[in-house]
Amino acid sequence: MSLSNISLSKIFNSYFLEIIFILLLFIFSCYFYQSFFFNFATSNYAYNELFINYHSGFIRRGLLGEIFFKLNSIFNLNHRLFFGLLFAVLYTIKIMLFYIILRKIRDFKILIIFISFSPALLLFPIYDTNTYFVKDVFIKLSILIHAIIILSYNKDLEKYSIFLKYLILPLLFMNILFIHEYQILFIFVHILFTLYFNNKNKIICKYNLKYYLILIIPFILVTIFIGNISHYQNLNKFLIDYNIQIHQQIGLGFKGLFGGFYKWHFYYFSYKDFIQLLLSFFLSVFCFYLLFHYLIINKIIIIGDKIKRIYILFFIPTLTIFLNTDHGRNLSLLSTHLVIFYLILDLKINNLKIFFKKIENNFLIINFIYIFIFIYLFLWTLPQNAGFGGKEQINNIFRSSIFSEVIKAIKFIYYFVDKNIIVLPEIKL
Repeated sequence: MSLSNISLSKIFNSYFLEIIFILLLFIFSCYFYQSFFFNFATSNYAYNELFINYHSGFIRRGLLGEIFFKLNSIFNLNHRLFFGLLFAVLYTIKIMLFYIILRKIRDFKILIIFISFSPALLLFPIYDTNTYFVKDVFIKLSILIHAIIILSYNKDLEKYSIFLKYLILPLLFMNILFIHEYQILFIFVHILFTLYFNNKNKIICKYNLKYYLILIIPFILVTIFIGNISHYQNLNKFLIDYNIQIHQQIGLGFKGLFGGFYKWHFYYFSYKDFIQLLLSFFLSVFCFYLLFHYLIINKIIIIGDKIKRIYILFFIPTLTIFLNTDHGRNLSLLSTHLVIFYLILDLKINNLKIFFKKIENNFLIINFIYIFIFIYLFLWTLPQNAGFGGKEQINNIFRSSIFSEVIKAIKFIYYFVDKNIIVLPEIKL
């Protein structure tokens, strides 16, 4: 082997994690650019919901729209450019926070690939661009930030308490009241994070937990200001000049939510939908649970006996998200919180190296893992509805995933260079 090959191999092994995340940023950058100027098959519902504001009175989910219209009155903003730039920044931050958390397992390439390219985690909003402008990114950022704080100050009670009181809780408060009330259902995972921190540092369990009581206030407010038909009509009149129409659910309240759930699950539901939904759950959530809980049982990941017995209970309330019909979104949120929780736990690096060494020496197991990883990365995606098509819709989870995105990115580069930099030779097909 030549010296240059040795050097390249060494660089690849040393910076494998960085290479993976550069590739992820490259894939996302194509969508960032398109989101500024084009409608790239995004859901009208998701994009239009960004315009909900306080024109007709205080209402849930109205903060982003209110910020846009306040700035627009001063600077005359292009709404596509404003929201495109906002979500480009949010997704970039999300990718960077994932990178920081994954550095603790940077020597384990299979785990890095499995998590980084999972269709349920980072790549979810571009595999189904109908979810690109969905506000779930704020909820995911809140748990990522909480995880970074625990990893950074895992033995510093004073600093953790300061960040909890003055960053995490205000962020959760804002998410619930102004961004998306979905955050309420994932408060239990944040409580689990704090309980884990307390238990790890042998602190009285109720210490720090009392601060979460402040979140009762936004919970009550979003219940009161859930929206009514007057809000719905006034908002649509206000937004008519922008060719934006808010979804009617903002005016139907709990009645509309229950009606949508009933029709979706008992009227349109089919056996095929059930199979795809079940497979989506296994591939997006259960496979991560199997892997990481196995590592916990074998003391490769250290969680503490007390937390090990109860941690899954804190994820049970989150299952109420399935009252909603966007099951792909729900599974992405659930798997993100579950994986991030596992990644904040103490890891015995040497034990994990021994574990992987045993796997590599087992011919059948290691080849089975390679086949599974290939299928997992290339042959399925998690769509917004998780294969649950509904009325007259065709929705399939089995289609090209990461390979398709790389091809799209290469085509985009050709298009961008041809239109903006230099005219390239025409490709005739």
